[in-house]
Amino acid sequence: MTKRDMRTLFTIAALASLPRTAAAQTSLSEAWTMEAVVSGSTDTHTPADPFFLFDATLTGRLHDGLDIVVRPYAHRLSGGDWTAEMYQLQLRYVTPTRVPSSGNVSGRTPPLCDR
Repeated sequence: MTKRDMRTLFTIAALASLPRTAAAQTSLSEAWTMEAVVSGSTDTHTPADPFFLFDATLTGRLHDGLDIVVRPYAHRLSGGDWTAEMYQLQLRYVTPTRVPSSGNVSGRTPPLCDR
């Protein structure tokens, strides 16, 4: 048996062991979700002066059809200046009717800090 045959058999076995079905996300999914990104970078000229970025999204189900979305954002520029803001603060309502419609109350706030 060649290496190619072994790879083929391994691939077939791996695919055969996968679940047969997958369910899509329903309205009864998790009530709260959070995703976050934190990043840092620098260059060889100023390794002690990095750029940092923080971006997160928190979504919560308050009631059937009523969600809240909170998205803070902050970054530090090379040179030490920090900026933070509530990038998104939103209440979202989606009607449970046959043809759904939605309404939003949202806005961007002024920077929380700017140093």
